[in-house]
Amino acid sequence: MNYHPVEDIKSTISRELEGKCVLLSITNSVALYKSVDFARSLIKRGADVHIMMTSDASRTVSPILLEWATGNRVITGLSGQTEHIYMARKCDAMIIMPATLNTLSKIAYGITDENVALTAVSFIGYNKKVLLVPAMHLNMYKTDYLSTIHAKLESLSTVYSLPPRVVNGSLKIHEVDDIVRWSVPLILRGRDLKGIKILVTAGSTREYLDKVRFITNPGTGRMGVEIASEAHARGAYVVLLAGHLEVRIPGFMDNVVRVETTEEMAAEMEELTSSTQYDVIISAASPVDFRPSEFYDEKLRSGQELAIKLTPTPKVISKIRVRPKILVAFVADIADSVDDLKMMAFNKLRKHDAELAVANNIGRKDIGFASEYNEILIAYKNGNYEISPKMRKEEVSRFILDRIKEKMFIGE
Repeated sequence: MNYHPVEDIKSTISRELEGKCVLLSITNSVALYKSVDFARSLIKRGADVHIMMTSDASRTVSPILLEWATGNRVITGLSGQTEHIYMARKCDAMIIMPATLNTLSKIAYGITDENVALTAVSFIGYNKKVLLVPAMHLNMYKTDYLSTIHAKLESLSTVYSLPPRVVNGSLKIHEVDDIVRWSVPLILRGRDLKGIKILVTAGSTREYLDKVRFITNPGTGRMGVEIASEAHARGAYVVLLAGHLEVRIPGFMDNVVRVETTEEMAAEMEELTSSTQYDVIISAASPVDFRPSEFYDEKLRSGQELAIKLTPTPKVISKIRVRPKILVAFVADIADSVDDLKMMAFNKLRKHDAELAVANNIGRKDIGFASEYNEILIAYKNGNYEISPKMRKEEVSRFILDRIKEKMFIGE
């Protein structure tokens, strides 16, 4: 059969994984029910997804379901076709989700008596990426034994592990969307930002008039959160300084500082940069520029006329105490042309003596505030600039971080 309905969903979210082959390996855990949605999410980003299951997993969930999900034959054992070698040569990455303690132990110690562990060792031998999403009971995860296993696995340059979350005393693997946001950058870039310290600001702020009313803007924080998420997945040490967000922070992001007002964000920026030397600071938040001069302790009665005097709020970016190697300023404004947007970007660059300025035209309804998409202009200190394609903000974050990486490692 030359056609499978899976082709109808391929690349419907993005094309970022087009041309990439991913082997999704499934071991026997109750968490394997998430594997179907995970496989489909990768396909929607353009990947060719193949499935390998341990024999125990194939008795828990029928391989027919996974074949339906991917359009590819499911491997449940090994034969004279040496599937472990074929898949290691064919695919760019192997993701074991869920990965049981049994499978993790076998990979760490090179015990290759079943198909998934043997194939993982084959991938490692070909210097290809193996991504692990562990799933087990909390008491097993907390043992010194597992710590030793993790240390062995992490010592392998192409093996990456996504620690699970503790929720109400139980160990849980992450939501499918978070696993996707962690795995896609690793498939495409690996941990190329390991050892780099990055501070990212995100979201809008709120300046209160009374106890229930405030001034704000339409910023959702999606761009800043996507940058922080991408950088974390690629191995950077990331601190996210966030105001009000309309998007969820991925569960694997653990260094998060939350604020509400512009004054609070400015104060946290000062404190964070007084104690730590960051390699990169990305000022992607949209803090409110004005606050009411007077705050009313009681809720104002409706129906009355009210004149409000506004006072400028502090500039968060100006509160940086220890300057990073790379400072990235953001500008969101209404531009009538590319030339206008370019002028705004270079003005922002000069004003803050930044290395890069990222500008987007919020006058367009299809990008920017409250949109999953963006199209940006990046201005550089040396006078050059470039414009990205219109992409999902996940991809825009990769575009920005790739340029920052180039600046860090090759300079001007």
